[in-house]
Amino acid sequence: MSNDLIRLNTSASLISFVSKIEEKSTAFYSQLALQHEVYALLFSSFVKENSVFDRNIKRAYYNVVSDALETGFCFDITVDERLIAPSTSPDIPSGVALQRCIELEDSMTVFYIEAARQSKVLLSDVSRAMDRVVRSRQERKRKLQQVMDTVE
Repeated sequence: MSNDLIRLNTSASLISFVSKIEEKSTAFYSQLALQHEVYALLFSSFVKENSVFDRNIKRAYYNVVSDALETGFCFDITVDERLIAPSTSPDIPSGVALQRCIELEDSMTVFYIEAARQSKVLLSDVSRAMDRVVRSRQERKRKLQQVMDTVE
């Protein structure tokens, strides 16, 4: 397995990864908000949403998981961390920044869809929380695409 690939096998590893990707996404959007004032409000709203996503998924997880469930339930998700940790630089053009945002939302949506699918049977509350994140990220992508269309 490549060094950039991460395999998630337990619900604890999945929840930890959710926190990690939401943190990285927050850092990415925070940096873009500072670099592109014209989109600062949009990117700042994404930063606030990320903490809500992380908190809601953790809340659902901690409300339903027991030691017995944790030892008997596994995930089988392999993700490429490079897709979820975009980098930006101070001189990144707006069009490129927006394209990276769209790619980020796509890759995180794919992750959340698979995680929700695999957790649906035994962690239905977690699955529903992830489904809500999927819908929000799809809406983000729609907004980003609208903005991108005005830039081109």
